[in-house]
Amino acid sequence: MKNAGVFKITQHMNFKQITKNSKKLLSSYNLSFMNNFFIFIIFCFFQTSSIFGSDDLKEDSLIPIDFKIEKIYESEFSTIYTVRDLKGHLSPLGIESAVHSLVEIKKNGIFVIDPGPHPRYAKKILSSVQKVHGKKLPNVKWVFNSTGKPENVLGNSAFDWMQPVYMSSKVTFEVMRSKCEQCRKDLFSVVPEKGLMDEKIVYPNYIVEDHQILHPQLTDWKTYTFSCAKNTGDTALWNKKAGILYAGRMVHSGNLPSLLHANTYEWIKSLKTLENLSPKYVVGSGNIGSSSLFSKSDIQITKNYLSDLLLLVKNDFNAGGNGSDADKRLGLPKFKNLLGYSDRHGLNVQHVWREFEIAQFGDEVKCSEDSLKGATFEALDSNKMNKRLSNKSDYNASEIAKNSFVFTGFIDDFTKENLGHISNYGFIIGEQCVAIIDTGGSKNTGLRLLRKIRKTTTKPICYVINTHAHPDHIGGNQVFRNLNPKPEFISHYKFEAALSSRFQTFNKRLYELMGLKNVVILGPVSKEVKKDLEIDLGGRKLFLKAWKTSHTDNDLTVFDDYNRVLWTGDLLFVDHIPVLDGNLSSWIKTTRELTKSRNAGSNGLQVKFIVPGHGKFQKIDSEKLQEQNEYLVNLYNLTKKALKEGKTISDAVESVSHEIKEGWDLPELFNKRNVTSAYAELEWE
Repeated sequence: MKNAGVFKITQHMNFKQITKNSKKLLSSYNLSFMNNFFIFIIFCFFQTSSIFGSDDLKEDSLIPIDFKIEKIYESEFSTIYTVRDLKGHLSPLGIESAVHSLVEIKKNGIFVIDPGPHPRYAKKILSSVQKVHGKKLPNVKWVFNSTGKPENVLGNSAFDWMQPVYMSSKVTFEVMRSKCEQCRKDLFSVVPEKGLMDEKIVYPNYIVEDHQILHPQLTDWKTYTFSCAKNTGDTALWNKKAGILYAGRMVHSGNLPSLLHANTYEWIKSLKTLENLSPKYVVGSGNIGSSSLFSKSDIQITKNYLSDLLLLVKNDFNAGGNGSDADKRLGLPKFKNLLGYSDRHGLNVQHVWREFEIAQFGDEVKCSEDSLKGATFEALDSNKMNKRLSNKSDYNASEIAKNSFVFTGFIDDFTKENLGHISNYGFIIGEQCVAIIDTGGSKNTGLRLLRKIRKTTTKPICYVINTHAHPDHIGGNQVFRNLNPKPEFISHYKFEAALSSRFQTFNKRLYELMGLKNVVILGPVSKEVKKDLEIDLGGRKLFLKAWKTSHTDNDLTVFDDYNRVLWTGDLLFVDHIPVLDGNLSSWIKTTRELTKSRNAGSNGLQVKFIVPGHGKFQKIDSEKLQEQNEYLVNLYNLTKKALKEGKTISDAVESVSHEIKEGWDLPELFNKRNVTSAYAELEWE
């Protein structure tokens, strides 16, 4: 079956085309049977030679290719070789180091990681491995692309006739789709056309996720995907059994990395993850001509350079240094022995400096123009750099449905590192205007939200809807108070009273945690919802519903009838342990009502999807509502039991919280508090 993702971009004919055309040609000239057969054999031989590369690969004068092949693992079922480029024959394209590949030979097929920059290169990998292996090789059955860089992926087409499974992350696939055509044109300017016989772009047809077994037939390999690190869409592969880590361009040996398309902070974070694996062998990016295997120390060297560079620029930036000459003033002498230091370090300084400048305005620092993930650097005021991204949440907005965008917050408490990005907030675009649903926990989240809206649409913001008065959902309101035209602020009719009564407490606590003053801003509510409210964005209606005291006494939900998406606020927690600040008994009833919800809006449409207050976007029939219900019911029953047994509140808190904390994130922050609230409520029931 032909790969659906393959796009042929050359005029050269494949084997089937040649066979078909030869028959047409021979027929038209009415040659004898023997002549027909002779010419047909010549055609077939030519194409077979091209496919296997036996003669072509001897033409090193055309494209000089030389590899260092080394066996690093062998078992009854598998033999693994590293392939290191000794010539760096694509240096005119500006690649910073040699392409390194990995080949695993199994009984039922070959697995190739990063086949290189063009088909001849990839074919030469196999012919070179065969010489060392000494046995006939089976067909290539699996090919993996660790990044969308042309020097890693344009060799895919060498194996297309064998119809292997081509694998990559989703981000890598998107980068290839947007960049490979231009990359191929650049390649033709360097490599003679004859060397690119059968050249075509072959895209992945099997998308891998983070932390999964690579493939049902490659169970020894586990994926570590990084949407934004050295490049956009880097993926490392880890073989624990063999102790082999394929790190691709994220790890450098003997040379200074270039930060041209990097997100420095995210890259450091990814290297910490890889370092913790404690690999025996590391396959990364090395110097041209390098013949030494990488090790864990190469991860440390790469990480140390990036960390030292980040600290160097941070200190200079905070001291009021001048960015225009930072590249000349800020050196790291202990790394001067690395190849490329004199050419790249100054450029790297400028890159990191720009990252800090961008963060000053609350914007997102991207890997490149194709980045699907960004991050801000304001978190660097803390020494706990690794805490800022404590889960897999994206710091950018995701379009969950047509013209409906969500920022998914980190599962965390307020910290300097996360700047209040710990809840879900977003916006919906109608034909006439935009409605915002919650604004995150700080001015930073509000600015991020506003910039995303301005980048997405020119339509005015007509509504800011707050699902309840907790500071992690309303801290960004301040950004939208002075817009022109001014949006209407909509909330539950008890919202203002709840916020006013706890305003000082909220701000004091947030100052202690984040060091930020006036995170929560008091301001007038334009519209209050006592029961139901319908608002129209132009061809798109939103149905707002005020609930009885549940999570809080001012909970509000928003139903988008166009996409049938229900925004629950904190009436639903996913993975994050539920936080009780209202009435436990009523919240149990509300959760059950949401579970069977079919009439969220006055139009009677059934809910299909839910955006929780914390955690990931869900289908209405997911198990998350049931999981929350079970937690709340257990909290109720166990607290009630403790009361019947005559336990004091302190004894109840210890016993009940210990029994029901499993299966949730952040139990240490909120579980005991929940029991305390439940005890106070049920004591008088």
